[in-house]
Order: sequence, then structure tokens, then C-alpha cells
Amino acid sequence: DPNHPAVKASYDALINETKTQFTDLLSKGLKIDKIKPGTNPYPTSREMHNDVEKNNHLYYLPTVEEYGAHEQSKNHPLLQETEFKHENQPLLANDMFRIVHDINGHHLANKSGFGPKGEHEAYLQHKKMYSPLANKALFSETAGQNNYVNFGPNGEKNRSDPKNTIYVFNKTENLHEAFKKELKEAYSDQRPIFISAKEGKNIDGLIKLLESIMKD
Repeated sequence: DPNHPAVKASYDALINETKTQFTDLLSKGLKIDKIKPGTNPYPTSREMHNDVEKNNHLYYLPTVEEYGAHEQSKNHPLLQETEFKHENQPLLANDMFRIVHDINGHHLANKSGFGPKGEHEAYLQHKKMYSPLANKALFSETAGQNNYVNFGPNGEKNRSDPKNTIYVFNKTENLHEAFKKELKEAYSDQRPIFISAKEGKNIDGLIKLLESIMKD
């Protein structure tokens, strides 16, 4: 429920703190461009990292082309417009967040990749830059989605054919009990999942991590 006070507070914090990070990146000369339909400027993460490192530039996939029109996502807090504009159009909060996460998450996480391991590394790096309140929404948007995409109902297909990954639409449950139940059912066959070694390599480790994230 995006209107639940706890969910709203966490996403408000995530958005506001991301605005600060985005402003900092822009002040350092970051340039952005939309990914044009039918093109793929970053076949692998290496191309993205080279672009950021050598050109201080990043291509981003506009949210409206992938998620914004979907019924499940229409009330998502990250679909709100921000004060930032690109090509005379307001950037959605999700566009801003994904741009920032590619740099402050993936690029700073030793240039991590886009697979399960790389996505988790990006989350662990980026969480250092957020408050505990914002981290609840951050976890849902990054680590939670990563685990669902790569180890949920379409996980086997996504891992074997990453170029045609079937993504999950943005969720706003903030990983409350309903989302934890959904994840637990997805992993009920005890398939291995990627989380850090100290947190374990199966569903028990994931649930422990989820519960730790939900603590104030």
C-alpha cells in the first residue's frame, strides 16, 4: 500500500536523499541521455562503467517506456515527477533513482555487473549513502527486486537468458509480511540464492536479512 504511513515515510526519505545525491552528481558535470527505442548502448556493464569513467556520461531507460503505464505500478511513489528536467520534460523519481543507483551503487561497487551478484553488491554499496529509513525502500527497489527477478517464478529463465530478462514491476510493500510471504513461497524449494556469505545461502538467510532491514 503506497499510502501506508511507514511505506510513504520510507519512500519520501529515499526520494529526498536521492535528490541530494543526484544534485551532487550534476554539480560534478554528469551528462545523461535517454536510451533510444531499439538501441542498447550498454550490452554489458563494462560499457556503462567506461562511459561513466571516461565521459562522465550515462544513458538511462525512461521509466514510462518500461513500467510507468503498467496497472500494478501506477500508484508507485517513484512515478512522481521531480524538479529535475531532461529534454524539457520532468524526470520521474524512478528515472532519477536509477541514474544515481547506476553510479553510486554499481560504479562505486568496484564496477559491479547487472547479474544477481553485481546487483547485490550495488545494493550493499549504495545503502551506505542512505539513512535507515530510506534504506527500507532502497532494499525493496534493489535487493528485493533482484532476488525476485533472479530467483522468483522467472528466475531460471532470467539467469539463463539475461539479455531478455523478465523484470518485476515496482513494488511498494516495503518488504512487510505479505512481501516476505511471497518471496518465501517463491523460494520454497530451497534453491540457492545470492546474498552475502555471512548472511547465508538459502531462504533462512534471506528471511533473516529481510527482518533485519525492517528493524528501525
